[in-house]
Amino acid sequence: MNRRDFIRTGLMAAAGATFSPPLALAQARYDLRPEAERIAGHTRAMMQNADPEKPAALLIGETHPKPAHVLLGMLVLETLQEQGIPFTVAVELPHDTVFKQFAAYSGRLNERHLIAQIAQQDPQGQLALRTAMGWQKSIAQLSHETLWHYLLERQIPTFFNDCSWKESWMDLRDPETARHKSDSVRPNAVTMSLTSVEAVRIRNIMMADKILARKGLVVQLCGSAHIYGMRDPAHPYAYSLSARLNAAHCPMLAAPINASTYAGILPENDPALIPGVTVPHMGGSNGESPVLINLLRSSGMDLLLPATQQKEECKTAMTRLFMQWHGERKLSAPAATL
Repeated sequence: MNRRDFIRTGLMAAAGATFSPPLALAQARYDLRPEAERIAGHTRAMMQNADPEKPAALLIGETHPKPAHVLLGMLVLETLQEQGIPFTVAVELPHDTVFKQFAAYSGRLNERHLIAQIAQQDPQGQLALRTAMGWQKSIAQLSHETLWHYLLERQIPTFFNDCSWKESWMDLRDPETARHKSDSVRPNAVTMSLTSVEAVRIRNIMMADKILARKGLVVQLCGSAHIYGMRDPAHPYAYSLSARLNAAHCPMLAAPINASTYAGILPENDPALIPGVTVPHMGGSNGESPVLINLLRSSGMDLLLPATQQKEECKTAMTRLFMQWHGERKLSAPAATL
């Protein structure tokens, strides 16, 4: 099975086996591979001059409910692998995802020292991905489960680098999130909406700091607004992920998808910007369009639709590990067969 074939599976289950898109749409072709190859080419050139002992970043920005955006990120990873470029993936999910689920199982929410122990037991992010597959909710559930499953099955080194949050609120009980809150314009706030001015700034700082703690290429998959800020003047470029990495002199490329929607925000003549990255702007916030899925199939690249059985297997494996951990003073390493 070749690398692209791995991703192929019967996606008609997502749309219903009898679904048929309108003829004009069914005949349209939107091949995202040229865009992925262009981004990978820029990345390869950057890494030729990069110090492998220091961090470098490729920021791929998506509009979350757009399946084509998530798919393009997957295609970039696929292309980088095919070209032999080593990388680690950073995902916009809470850094304490595994701990939160373990605490929900064991009732040990106040034992936050376990976060560091869990991180030691999960250097490649496979436990985090299994936890996300089993329990994480997303505004683009199909697309993101496809991504998580792809990373898991391919055993691509992954880490979650967002602050701690629950539903739409930042969780300031988390020590690391609270520590980054000191950089906020409201350091004494006790609650923050996840998309508020203060929260976005804190999240960008934390995401950037976790990239800067790594060695080699990190491919950050996140919402486009994190990369260069938002159109809202309250979210200027100075608060962005890009600005934080630039200030640290980190080699960086940025590929915000359909960046024309951020007109007036992107820095002029920014050498890090990969311009003109576009994909079909379909599949809105009301759900992931089965029409778009079929269009993507027509371009030769299908999404991987994780079956319910695979999600339940992740839940079962992690629950067994939680049972093993419960009552231990120092968490033991997971079994190799997990």
